[in-house]
Amino acid sequence: MTKPDDRLRTPPKERFRPAQHRFDLHEAAEALRTEQRPALHRHRQETLYKGGDATIALFVFEEGAGLPPHTAQGVVTIQTIEGHLRVTAKGETHDLPTNQLLILASGVEHDVHAHRASTMLLTVCLDRSSES
Repeated sequence: MTKPDDRLRTPPKERFRPAQHRFDLHEAAEALRTEQRPALHRHRQETLYKGGDATIALFVFEEGAGLPPHTAQGVVTIQTIEGHLRVTAKGETHDLPTNQLLILASGVEHDVHAHRASTMLLTVCLDRSSES
């Protein structure tokens, strides 16, 4: 499949079309780490799947990188695939070494900080009940 010169990946419409998706998360993380363009804000991310109310994204962080405080209008799960993340939510700090999972309710402000180089799997399930 040919990608335009300015795209690193297959366009989302094509990428999410199949009815089934299987990923080796370690291989996907390594592919992100070795992309030729520099990482913005010292992390890289790829949306692995987006459909219905669900979005699943893989992030690779350099040591000390992170995401500033933000909210999502849906349930958020943060899983540390490798490394060590720290997430602060509602004034509480959660240490998330490898194989830890954090679940946040819709609308909870949180940030993410990579204590060391880390890989994170993020899932957001939108809360459509607040839409009127």
